[in-house]
Amino acid sequence: MRQGLVETGRTRPACFNAWNLAVIALLTFAFAIPTGVQAQEKASARYARVKSASTPARAGRNDFDAEIHRLAEGDVVEVVATKGSWAEIRVSGGFAAYCRKSADGKTFVQIKRPGEGLVIVRDLQLRPAPQVNSKTLGQLSANQRLIVLAEEPGGWLKVLAPRQQTLFVPSALLTKGGDQLRLAQTFADRSLSRETQLLASGRQSRRALDERQENKRFETELQSLDAELEKTLRSSASASTFAALRGRYQTLARKAGPNSSLAQSAERQAAFVRERENFARSLGSAEQRINRLESELATGEKRYEKELTEIRTETRTRISSSGRSAKKPSGRFLEHGIGRIYKDYAESLSGKPVFMLTKAGERRYRLVSDRYDLAEYHSKEIAITKWEMIDDRNGSAWPKVFVERIEIIN
Repeated sequence: MRQGLVETGRTRPACFNAWNLAVIALLTFAFAIPTGVQAQEKASARYARVKSASTPARAGRNDFDAEIHRLAEGDVVEVVATKGSWAEIRVSGGFAAYCRKSADGKTFVQIKRPGEGLVIVRDLQLRPAPQVNSKTLGQLSANQRLIVLAEEPGGWLKVLAPRQQTLFVPSALLTKGGDQLRLAQTFADRSLSRETQLLASGRQSRRALDERQENKRFETELQSLDAELEKTLRSSASASTFAALRGRYQTLARKAGPNSSLAQSAERQAAFVRERENFARSLGSAEQRINRLESELATGEKRYEKELTEIRTETRTRISSSGRSAKKPSGRFLEHGIGRIYKDYAESLSGKPVFMLTKAGERRYRLVSDRYDLAEYHSKEIAITKWEMIDDRNGSAWPKVFVERIEIIN
């Protein structure tokens, strides 16, 4: 049990009370470190290159401290501080370390899913090797998440050390200065590739890496679908186009898995596309009905024009065959067609005015015309120069003349 306590924190002697704290504080104030010595601790982070091949990065500032990581010539490191002849650094991509998963029936780290762990105790020791007597690299806090590379025998976990974890190298093996922006970019690029290599090397983390890469592919596919959807929305797309997009979103949601945020995003997009699909289908049906009605209207108009033409032709034929004579007397003027136009008031009592052509008080013709307003020629002497005779008198004693041209005599 004592081993578990040592693994998850430091024990405090019983005599370590408030009086001891006061004495330590007084001694610290009395023997304060001079400012010049404090200046040796450089808090500002800088980037430097390793100038020696196969440089060991150790767990502490001593040559006998455990070697944790080996640096190659030209590697870029982040210098956190320098004290004495040693530089405290962070290496790109981190490094592998160890912590206890459980001991004596007590669990220190919960494995939520392959490659992911959650620290559930305070001050869990991070070590360079899966041994309780190896030097402590640092402490892990409760609720801190870990990337688990593999599970080791004896209840140990091989984990990716937190990003803020530091190591130590001799300052003389580093070349400081240079273009800090370029070095920082090199450090970041190398960190990504190095971390990927570490994840691929672990049995547990490899599954997490595969999931991460697969999620990246799903994310790229989702972004491509979203761009295609945006382009489709700006065009007059048909319902079938939206249906195809909806199917692709649903397929992506199934591949991403039921608990994935990407799957939820794809399902939301699929629901939105379904609404647009239904709208496009309704709009297409309405357009089809409009086109059908327009076609029916055009057909009706053609049929109406045809029937109207047939009626006009039939009417003209009937009038020509039964009313108007094709024979005309010879000569320029209608025979007995010179005289004065008068309104026959007796014949006009029925409501429609009737005009007669008279000569010396003798009625000669009953006149009709669709070209002239005969009332304007009332009591004027005229000559009919173009006419047609209408045989049907309808009970009248005078022949009916259809007037087409009139010349005024006086």
